[in-house]
Amino acid sequence: MSASPKGPRFLRVATLAFLLLPLRLAAADPCDFASSGAVAFPWDQVVACYETVPFHHDDLENILAVIAQDRSFSDLAELYDARSGWVASLSALDDPTTEEDYLGDFAMHNAIKAEHKNLLNSHVTYVAPQCYWNMLIAFVPFDFGVTTRFLEPAEKQIVFIEDASIGSDLYQLATGIDAAELVGMKVVAINGTPALEYFRAFGREQLKRDDNDGSNLSSILNRLDYSLRASAEHAFIPDRGADEYLLESRNGRRFTVTLPWVFAWRGLLSPSLPLTASTEEFIELCMEPFPPLSSAESIESLEKSWRRGDPPNREQSWFVKTKASGPEVTAKDFFEVPPGQVGKHIEVIFPQADGAEVLQYKNHVTAIRLAHTDDWIDEVRAGIEHACQNSERLIIDLRGNGGGGDVAIRWLHQHLFPEEEDLAQAGKIPFRVRNDNAKLNEYLFKVALFQSLAVPMGFPPCVDVLTGQIPLWGPMCWMDLESGEPLPLSDLDWFLSPSITELRAGVPVSLSRQVGHSQLLSRTFPEFDASSCAGRFAGENLIFLTDGTNGSGGYTLPAAFKGEGVIATMGGFVDEPIAMGRARSGSKGQAWLWASVVDFIEGLTGGFISFDEEYVQFERNVTSSMEVWGAYRKDRTTLHFDEPVEADLHLHVWSDSFETHGYVYGRLLEAVDAADRKPVPQSHGSSNPSQHFQLKGLTTAELPKGH
Repeated sequence: MSASPKGPRFLRVATLAFLLLPLRLAAADPCDFASSGAVAFPWDQVVACYETVPFHHDDLENILAVIAQDRSFSDLAELYDARSGWVASLSALDDPTTEEDYLGDFAMHNAIKAEHKNLLNSHVTYVAPQCYWNMLIAFVPFDFGVTTRFLEPAEKQIVFIEDASIGSDLYQLATGIDAAELVGMKVVAINGTPALEYFRAFGREQLKRDDNDGSNLSSILNRLDYSLRASAEHAFIPDRGADEYLLESRNGRRFTVTLPWVFAWRGLLSPSLPLTASTEEFIELCMEPFPPLSSAESIESLEKSWRRGDPPNREQSWFVKTKASGPEVTAKDFFEVPPGQVGKHIEVIFPQADGAEVLQYKNHVTAIRLAHTDDWIDEVRAGIEHACQNSERLIIDLRGNGGGGDVAIRWLHQHLFPEEEDLAQAGKIPFRVRNDNAKLNEYLFKVALFQSLAVPMGFPPCVDVLTGQIPLWGPMCWMDLESGEPLPLSDLDWFLSPSITELRAGVPVSLSRQVGHSQLLSRTFPEFDASSCAGRFAGENLIFLTDGTNGSGGYTLPAAFKGEGVIATMGGFVDEPIAMGRARSGSKGQAWLWASVVDFIEGLTGGFISFDEEYVQFERNVTSSMEVWGAYRKDRTTLHFDEPVEADLHLHVWSDSFETHGYVYGRLLEAVDAADRKPVPQSHGSSNPSQHFQLKGLTTAELPKGH
């Protein structure tokens, strides 16, 4: 985290009249959030409102049926069951002896979300009705930091309050507490548990974005996953009305403060649902049906609905990434970065655009920060050209990267290593599709048949013909890894021949040939050109920086360069390994997709193409996701699920704001230079053996405290 950040006060966008409204007491009707004109509400009122929505057993049966259908299509289903026992846990959500399984609708959705989170992967998520997450946000104003400075003899790292500007004005008006006075204090304990233990337990028991404790800690620090409960997919509302903090100043004074959770109207942050005026209105909102696929508008609405689980995470990252300079550090503060090293040695070369930002560190290192792995190719091409002219080293900064597709990853590899011709070695992710499920087989065959008829008539392949958004997964949507070309339209049973069998958790699973996602699924069609200085940035001169919150494509991007550059992780718990990234096992699919595509094809063809199997769809406006296609590593034989790629070195640094990039990059370069390296044989068809190396004898690169 940053040395002395001062985050954007996002709730200040409300008018002063709104902000001056006091936090009202619970209304007679707990779901009346509109009548008073207030924009902040107490925990007990919100919980009382949520608990008024009645439970209906039919909803539970329908939701579980759709989830079970979706998971049955995944070639990772057996592996996930061996790890988490999902088959039994999903079944246990519906007690066959009763139709009164839950006290209310909200409790049911929390139980379903908790079951998803037990699979410990950000790709496996459940989104409840938006009444529970797209109208109100629970928050406390703290952004936490971790440091190894100012340690007591028995400590390895400490937690401190790095910032208190998350809705601080509204929070003070609602509670009477000026949280800014607590900035810089060491957090000794939360609710009676030592702070680091408390956050470890929160990560393991509630957050569960990953099976790695360090990754979860980075999410709490960098994505505000504890302080801001805004995410549809990952955040439960607080289980208590207030937290009790034991704090300590630099002079050793300790004191306790109780901080209530406040619920704010989400409309102060981003587009959201309007506040309801009654319980009846709230219940009606919660019971919205699943959007039909009857028009382009309804499909677009559907897409926005299931995608809503991800943007809040990006918003949370935005709070961190746009922090301005903060208050002057004083003797009481535990900030990680020494005051004299804040705001040093960083020049913006190209400001953030399309998810990419190009920075210059001192006069010899270019750093490219990537927020995702999608449409930044033009910006990154320009950044690399700048590096060719001005730098000896290149840093690809993937902290907080939200992922995406592999087209941009493959482009970047080709740009830096144009001699590499093997697609898998150059970043194209290999998959197999399971072909031992009769329902999935019918789906794949009928979709292929639809493509074979529709594409010659001018319909675009791979995506819904009306919106260009919903993937169909016919043959043209998959790429032959040898030729690099989409599978032909005529190959209607492509998934059946040739076929192989692999053991997944000791269970034989029948699978298709190995394929990759076709570029036709991407909106990016880049020119696979070579950098003007291809070959310069390799080995210790090409560094990938991760923090465990980089997910999906943010993990597979550095994995594509394993052995050709240095991969460094930062943050986490001291002396414990941190994951190189999360959501790393495979490609995510959405549970609503299957039945929606079936209905779409049958409707569009007037029943000419019809499906014999029953594809169940959500009746409520909810959705679930699963890793449907397991990803292989570059060797095309090892699943990332079984053996995820690891980083080459780790450093204990937690800073993530613009003002401390110079400090972080300096620590990073010192750690890389301190590593013990040895040459390794040329690989991947490279014409330059010096491009490939490995690090040995180093798992942690820790510099002297305070530097």
